[in-house]
Amino acid sequence: DGLDRWSQLVGCFDVGVQQIALGALTGLLEGQGPLRAFRKREAWYQSLTQALPPLLHASDLTHSPLSDPEVFRDTLRVACILCTHPSCFQPEQGDNWLYERLLEQSAQVLDMDASSALEWACLASAASADATVAKAMLQSDTVK
Repeated sequence: DGLDRWSQLVGCFDVGVQQIALGALTGLLEGQGPLRAFRKREAWYQSLTQALPPLLHASDLTHSPLSDPEVFRDTLRVACILCTHPSCFQPEQGDNWLYERLLEQSAQVLDMDASSALEWACLASAASADATVAKAMLQSDTVK
């Protein structure tokens, strides 16, 4: 299915391919019908949470895929969509670290794309519902 294939391409380490794949994913998940279908499928949630980590593994943000404005914006959009899934922040998922790292890294590059501030705020709001993520946000100098 398309969502799984595009998710796999996000996991590659080529920023151009990541940019195209993230754009396709945000397009696939646009609108109420696709969002309803997404929320009913655990496998789609898993595909997306497994796709995002390669975007967050750079130790230096100047070499991070998030330093590309389109990758940054679409990553935040996908993360906001992920937060609407019933599986999000369930203890068995173990995905808290993903949102902690995404919020911290994206806060560092938020100035380059002010239009993404709304997505970042929505993600931070949704993520703060999880006590572990909320605590990490409060302790992070970057997020503060």
